[in-house]
Amino acid sequence: MSLDAFIQAQIVIGALGVGYILKSFTKLPNKFIPLILGVFGVAVGLLTIGVTYQGFLVGLISGLSSIGLNETFKQLIEKKVP
Repeated sequence: MSLDAFIQAQIVIGALGVGYILKSFTKLPNKFIPLILGVFGVAVGLLTIGVTYQGFLVGLISGLSSIGLNETFKQLIEKKVP
């Protein structure tokens, strides 16, 4: 089974939005944002797929992958990628 089976675009996009809102409009320290996005992803994964181990994993991986996607976009925009 490939990693693609554990990533859902809807959860990643939703977590990107939640992360942007948390970073832009709250005074929450940055170190808590990955934890919140992981919990958000798990909650959405369990709601959409069902309360199963797969729902948990899909939500967690999708929620946390939004952090990497955000960092990639940020580095591309700031031209820090070699």
